[in-house]
Amino acid sequence: MSAEIALRAAILTRLKGDAGFAAALGGERVFDGAPQRQSFPFAFLAEVTAAPLDADAGDAEELRLTIAVLSRAATRGETAGALDAIREGLAVLDPDLGGYRLANLTVTSAATERLNDGRTWRGTLRLRAVCEPA
Repeated sequence: MSAEIALRAAILTRLKGDAGFAAALGGERVFDGAPQRQSFPFAFLAEVTAAPLDADAGDAEELRLTIAVLSRAATRGETAGALDAIREGLAVLDPDLGGYRLANLTVTSAATERLNDGRTWRGTLRLRAVCEPA
């Protein structure tokens, strides 16, 4: 299993088991990739990239992840609340990833915006992670 697969699985498991996240979205509405025909609101792992960290770091990998939230609430509050719940849930993510160790997980940016359809809010949380072989 790669560090990317291990980290994706750990994030999904953590968020699906997080009461604050479930309260923000009305259930365990987090997916690996954008779902088809899902009722709003929901979150999903969007872009994930992995690369070797650098020559001095051995086999460590840098992963960049984007978690997106989509909502049709009247204001951005639901979307922003879901991003906060994700941030809080990931702050206590177990560093043991089964074959890898999460050395660092940092939020690099968070944003909310109204989409062109005029009804949907999108929130994005961008993360940087460093994983090392266990």
